[in-house]
Amino acid sequence: MKPHWRWALVLAIVATRPSSVRADDALEAARRLYAAAAYEDALKTLEGLGSPKGDATSSIAVEQQRVLCLVALGRPADAEQAMTAMVQADPLYLPDAASAPPRVRAAFRDLRAKLVPAIAKNEYERARQAYESADYAAATSGFDRVLSIVRLSDGATADPVLRDVAVLAAGFKALSDKANDAVRAAAAAPPPAPASAPPAVVSPAIPPTLRIYDAASPGIEAPTTVRQDVPQWPHALGPPPNRDAVLEIVINEEGLVESARMMQSAHRRYDQILLTAASTWSYTPAQIEGRRVKFRKVLKLSFR
Repeated sequence: MKPHWRWALVLAIVATRPSSVRADDALEAARRLYAAAAYEDALKTLEGLGSPKGDATSSIAVEQQRVLCLVALGRPADAEQAMTAMVQADPLYLPDAASAPPRVRAAFRDLRAKLVPAIAKNEYERARQAYESADYAAATSGFDRVLSIVRLSDGATADPVLRDVAVLAAGFKALSDKANDAVRAAAAAPPPAPASAPPAVVSPAIPPTLRIYDAASPGIEAPTTVRQDVPQWPHALGPPPNRDAVLEIVINEEGLVESARMMQSAHRRYDQILLTAASTWSYTPAQIEGRRVKFRKVLKLSFR
């Protein structure tokens, strides 16, 4: 009996390749089999590839082809697992019309909406840790990545996690950019005149209880508003500026505003009015594991 034509195609492809076949050759073979409706055989070809490490482009290409085969075979659970691997490997990836049919793009979009908030939150936490470690270049890159992930997410403005993460990332990116500028300026400045070294001062360790948490901190129960009266734009200042202002406040363990500062100014005089008003605001205290903690809250105000 003659071998099935699909296996004949597989054997022909394998026979023409060296034993040290490259991943892109095997992927191309899988694509040909898929085009010929040989979905099972295409999957078998991809099994030898696994998920390439260290090459995000190759990994995405392999997983996408795997998804196409699994969807064609009516295996939605396995297809979802492969799509999950794709989102985790590159949360910025979106399949286009040329590489995936409409039902695959729709399924990918729905799954991405479930996964991206947690991914963006984790990416933000890593960038914030880099900022707190004074690694401002890594912090800026990380916050940029977070903002890119949010921009590519459908309904980002309606998701509370993505909305909070976007505001926090934008605020910290502005601070990180300023710190980067200061570092570059210091590096370009001439060295100071030699002077006798002052005695070393050892800074006391900050107790964990004094840590300031924010909306992206794991396990945090964010404060709820008791009083937060934002002052109207005064007529004496003329028409409102066509821009946004960003205010950062720190809420202490009693739910009172401990400090407030403008991360992005609206107007010098209005900034002072807003900061004065913020000092009177109150909230239910933030908690983590039943313990009251300090909480950093960022508010974005639009003036149009």
